[in-house]
Amino acid sequence: MVLAWLLFPAEPRDQHAWLCVDFRSMSRDRPEKPWVLRLGVEVEIKDKNPVAQAKATAHDLAMSMVDTLRCSALQQALRHDGQEDLAAALRPRHRTQDGLRSTSDELALSTWRASILGTGKITKHPVLANDNLGDSFRLASLIEVNVIDLDRHQLVGLLLAALRHLDRSPNL
Repeated sequence: MVLAWLLFPAEPRDQHAWLCVDFRSMSRDRPEKPWVLRLGVEVEIKDKNPVAQAKATAHDLAMSMVDTLRCSALQQALRHDGQEDLAAALRPRHRTQDGLRSTSDELALSTWRASILGTGKITKHPVLANDNLGDSFRLASLIEVNVIDLDRHQLVGLLLAALRHLDRSPNL
């Protein structure tokens, strides 16, 4: 697994919010199996940022840029930058809709957010994959990468391009 972060580019800067790229093998014994690239937002849980608020903040930030987290948006950005080989290696994770668990259902999203702030109880996010990491909370899309056709330099290039793509989100 490789993780990379950029400070979330909001004004004023929130020193606890990050854009993140998470790239992981899904099978140690079958490295040729597609890996998963997760584009998202991670918010740290600190004294001034309690658990429920960190989760709600991650939700708010991720949903503000949800279209940027889609597989097709990353592919389009890669193609725009002349990296067709990287774009061709990507596809939405099975059982997702363009890398998202489902399309945005406003009622489900508002219910999830209210539940987090009300009870703090974590349930699956209705649109994004979530990681409750103890000291932070992450929401991300799910994109498969055919690593067989890429060398290590291309994989590093993909990670950097994914971070640039997040940082260039038109909604930030």
